[in-house]
Amino acid sequence: MDAVLGGFDDAPEPAAERAEPAAAGSAPFELGGSVELSGSFNYRRHESSTGTDYFGLQRLRTRLNLELDAELPQGWKLRLAGYGFADPAYALNGRHEYTHDVRSRYEFDADFLESWIQGRLTRALDVKLGRQIAIWGRSDTIRVLDVINPLDNREPGRVDIEDLRRPVGMLRSDYYLGRWSLSALLIPEIRTDDNPATGSDFSFDAAGVTLQETIPNDFSNWELAFAANGIFEGWDLSFHGAWLYDDRPHVVNSALPADQIPVPGLSVPLGIRLAHGRQWMLGASGNHTLGSWLAKAELAYFGDTDFCDEFPRSDDPSPPPPAGPLLLPCRGEEKDRIDAMLGLEYYGIRDVSVALEVANRRVLRFEDELRNAFDFAQRNSEEIALRFTQSFFRERLELTLLAYVLGWRAQDGAILRASADYDLRDALVLSAGLLLFEAGDAVPLSGWGRNDRFFFGIKWSF
Repeated sequence: MDAVLGGFDDAPEPAAERAEPAAAGSAPFELGGSVELSGSFNYRRHESSTGTDYFGLQRLRTRLNLELDAELPQGWKLRLAGYGFADPAYALNGRHEYTHDVRSRYEFDADFLESWIQGRLTRALDVKLGRQIAIWGRSDTIRVLDVINPLDNREPGRVDIEDLRRPVGMLRSDYYLGRWSLSALLIPEIRTDDNPATGSDFSFDAAGVTLQETIPNDFSNWELAFAANGIFEGWDLSFHGAWLYDDRPHVVNSALPADQIPVPGLSVPLGIRLAHGRQWMLGASGNHTLGSWLAKAELAYFGDTDFCDEFPRSDDPSPPPPAGPLLLPCRGEEKDRIDAMLGLEYYGIRDVSVALEVANRRVLRFEDELRNAFDFAQRNSEEIALRFTQSFFRERLELTLLAYVLGWRAQDGAILRASADYDLRDALVLSAGLLLFEAGDAVPLSGWGRNDRFFFGIKWSF
């Protein structure tokens, strides 16, 4: 479901080849981008927790992406990128059928994407300032080490890879030492996962309650991250460390006046909100190529991960919080967690690639009252991803099949995605596919069992 790319960003270039000035006579800037029309048709009847009928055409989005690249003096580079989209499907279906939260986040949107300035301070030291994407880890589908950029999860399984990660503002420095590159990231802009809106058919809630989410303030709550990446003949190795906010929120209970309780008529003297706690991470990854095979692995230790905060004990006389998959009675808890991933890829057949990835997440000092707080709040949870890709007609048509399974027996749910991309002509791509959801015992897939849909799109890049 995360659908992320492997590797620590791009492979480091030799110091002498980085950030070279533009060739004589070449344009000092280049403007590019794309225009895309994308849609979804839900062919199984289902409703959201707020009663919205999500059968039929539910997406008809037109999106414009723009990117300006400029060559600056002394070999420095500038990039400005952004997007904007509008979706008339909500007007066609009747805007009154949707919650304000859904309309405000799915009908219209615009934001800056990667926007930065980059240059060389010394022959071995580069700096990059602005909104960026830093890719950690080796996995194509499962996130273990890839913790720097939050995700756009508003429509799980539907977002294209290039639009999945949300760039964050940071100062990044890269020092190149032989086969190694050393990176330091100072991150003042705090962004978190953009999760489904209340009232959407992917919403995590069960009661249609919009929970207030507290995001740490920018510039007063910095995140720090470090990495060392070594590239060798046939294999590479990396080490990572970070002190950052968890992109996934945990539940906090605080007293609220009765007139501010978010559910009318609810006689519970509790204020429920979502917050993001600090956690630290240490990890390592590597891969090894042997003929047509690529073996890869990731390992991460997360400390002080928040699961919930200040809910009453089972013997507390206070009433329990309102029911819902994100809410459960438990004390304030911080737990450590170990995540591990093993993967294998095969490229021995022409125009075919096959990748299998298996991950285990284990919560240390686990207690039963944490169970089902979130999708990872189990003592052990497993994720399995199998991806098959084949191209046809001299690579004009590409077929991709992806199975993402939670639990060894898929007891926590599964997502199956089949997609095809066809190059109608240069820079014009037609896409179509099928997205299937299998409900399971764990949030969020427990509520997505009838969210199956066809999807389609056409994209012109310029």
